[in-house]
Amino acid sequence: MDVDTDSNEPQGTDEPAGNSTDSTSTGSSGSAGNADTSEPAYPANTPVAEMNDAQAAAYWKAQSRKHEQRVKALGSADEIKELRAAKRDLDHLRKSTMTE
Repeated sequence: MDVDTDSNEPQGTDEPAGNSTDSTSTGSSGSAGNADTSEPAYPANTPVAEMNDAQAAAYWKAQSRKHEQRVKALGSADEIKELRAAKRDLDHLRKSTMTE
């Protein structure tokens, strides 16, 4: 299959840590992916344009999961509001105790 290597499709290099770099992986055909293994259901270091539909879907699902984990690590909206309020209080306290 001839594939244009100058395509604007994302490359398979932005993978979650710990994934295999074996480019011979063919992925799963119809399963939801390899959730309990370290090997992804898509070939590593392969442009998305060169993946079959199941592999491309697994790639984008893995990217989505990675970004979901990053957002969860930030904390809840309530926690962020509490941290901002605490920072405002601390800044106010620092400002009020400064000497000229």
